[in-house]
Amino acid sequence: MENMVTYVRKTPETFQAKSWNDVDCLVLCQLVYLKFEDILPVTEIESSFRRKKERVTLKCLDNHPEKEKLFRDERYEVTNRALWNAVTASPRFSALEVDYVVASLDLSAETQFCAVTFFLPDGRAFVAFRGTDESIVGWKEDFNLAFSKTVPAQEKSVIYLNKVAGKIKGAILTGGHSKGGNLAIYAAMNCKPSVQKRLEQIYSMDGPGFRTEILEQGHYDRIAARVKKILPHSSLVGMLFERSKDFEVIESRAIGLLQHDPMSWVVRNGAFVRSKKMAASAMRLDDTINDWLDTLDEEHTRVFVNTIFEVLNATESDNLIDLGMDRWKHMQMILSAMAQLDDETKEAVKSVFHTFFELSKEHLTLPKKNRRKNI
Repeated sequence: MENMVTYVRKTPETFQAKSWNDVDCLVLCQLVYLKFEDILPVTEIESSFRRKKERVTLKCLDNHPEKEKLFRDERYEVTNRALWNAVTASPRFSALEVDYVVASLDLSAETQFCAVTFFLPDGRAFVAFRGTDESIVGWKEDFNLAFSKTVPAQEKSVIYLNKVAGKIKGAILTGGHSKGGNLAIYAAMNCKPSVQKRLEQIYSMDGPGFRTEILEQGHYDRIAARVKKILPHSSLVGMLFERSKDFEVIESRAIGLLQHDPMSWVVRNGAFVRSKKMAASAMRLDDTINDWLDTLDEEHTRVFVNTIFEVLNATESDNLIDLGMDRWKHMQMILSAMAQLDDETKEAVKSVFHTFFELSKEHLTLPKKNRRKNI
């Protein structure tokens, strides 16, 4: 089955010949995961953004003497390199320009923020926010985004969008995958009115939602018509605090939790393959988490989320794939860690973990060669 990489390889038309589409958006949302901050000047979020006359094209970066640093994340080196090679050889993508790289990491605050702006040939800019991966810390950050108060990454996203908009002219697109999608919507809700008017489309690719009070405070209704949320049919992250039905469901060739990987999203004839509905197993987990969290105020929500991940840390797994690979051993560790919880919280956590394991064990039924991300 085809994915975004094969789409890039099989789409020779430039953006002038073939208009922008949702798969193009996913390509840029995936490119922002590459370590541009290691080979390009990094702009400090607190400083004044410079006005740059000559930006760097992706094709030029392919000849950068330190290009290999783009693929520093060894976990995704193969798939990211495949996408990069396709993009830099593509008449459609190789001429795209990149600028305004911002990257910061604060482990103590459980916050990672990165954003990059891509420039299309027609003058539009795509502001891309980096998301998270399947690491335990990364998923905890996705849960943190559901609190009623803002987190540092959200605040940074607003500053970034406003500052980039102040240095460029024309229409702006913005988006991201996972946490990046949440940041794109949050920035769009809370940016300056003059910037908000220039936003043409806001994309959330399997990004978590918001508590009702955040949407109301940000006057989400002002941008709702321009938001496009796309979810794989077994989405977990994208369904966090997602109570509306205003999203598109697409097919993924992965199983369960692994569908969060955008490389698994199926593309056919230059477009995503649509799915009729969300998978029943995913809906059960989504409802379990959302129904419980809806009953809690912010302080209790924070305690609950911290409890889940403290229990997960007891397994000494650093990602959800490893967690499912030896589920019986890890379940014993989890049960031991849960012994100190009060009965109500214990039952809620137990329900969540049960469904986690039900989804993750599906991965084990696949042949080993199919557990790797296909390219």
